[in-house]
Amino acid sequence: MWILPTNVSMISASGVNMTLLVRKNRKRNDKKRARVYVIHDKKLQRIIYAGRTKNLRRRLLSDHRRGNIEGSQFRKALGQSLGTGNEKEIRKYIEENCSFRFMVVENFEEMVRLEHFVTAVIAPTLNVKLKH
Repeated sequence: MWILPTNVSMISASGVNMTLLVRKNRKRNDKKRARVYVIHDKKLQRIIYAGRTKNLRRRLLSDHRRGNIEGSQFRKALGQSLGTGNEKEIRKYIEENCSFRFMVVENFEEMVRLEHFVTAVIAPTLNVKLKH
């Protein structure tokens, strides 16, 4: 279970079922803070991917949600899992079935350790698929 600070709230992204956690009263330099995130698939009822980033907005919205399989390991693995390389099908699946959660960490080393811990213990389906 992800324990989140009290100043974190959930909002809907672009009116779709995908949700993002964002900080209330975010400071300008907050965008560059280290974060570990997980992607949950409500259809499969489990965490399917874990990653790390210093720019959460870019990573989740630009790379994973609206990106392409060349720029996102998550989209590449999801496309393989769904048996498609069609970007529209991948985007539709993400919008209808995926939610994102994150945890802010203090420094790069902590970010790397937490991501490793999450991928080792939870073994998200798509992270495992990428290693093979």
